[in-house]
Amino acid sequence: MPRILYISILLGAVIACSSTSLTQEKPTEPKIVVEAKGPRPNQYAPPGSGGIFIIAHRFGETCKATVDTDSPHFPFDKPTSITDAMGAPVTEIDIASYGQSWKKEDDIRSHVLQVLSEKSSEFAPGILWDEAVAIDLVGTIQFADRKKGAFEESAGHLCFNDHNGGAIFTRVRLEKTQ
Repeated sequence: MPRILYISILLGAVIACSSTSLTQEKPTEPKIVVEAKGPRPNQYAPPGSGGIFIIAHRFGETCKATVDTDSPHFPFDKPTSITDAMGAPVTEIDIASYGQSWKKEDDIRSHVLQVLSEKSSEFAPGILWDEAVAIDLVGTIQFADRKKGAFEESAGHLCFNDHNGGAIFTRVRLEKTQ
């Protein structure tokens, strides 16, 4: 009798372990939510400004580090996906504003997912490039543990806060999906 009980328990444990390994799937893509109800207005020259354009927001301003030190996983020694560089699973990215060139919310969602899957080997705690970059997509990252960080992307130029609160700037090579 004890032998049958032992075999039953062992068999139950094997079935339980095998069923959990079958149900473990790779992480799901984050949900991309477009909160903005339309594109952000173009920059403008207010009356009396002599035609000087006002720029209300410079690329990267929302990606300020929330910690005093650089992200502890710098530098990456090989090309790393943007998702992996974020340092923890991302459940959602909320797009708060977007540029005039975007016509459909589905195009924005597809583009953000493409950006997240791209790899880069140029990660830094500040802007890496000399060219001016106009603001395009601005949003918030939500990690699985409910921590939040900033997200900005424009024509392959990207900045975000990783899970540790560090600011990360990089460029990815991609085709705009519109």
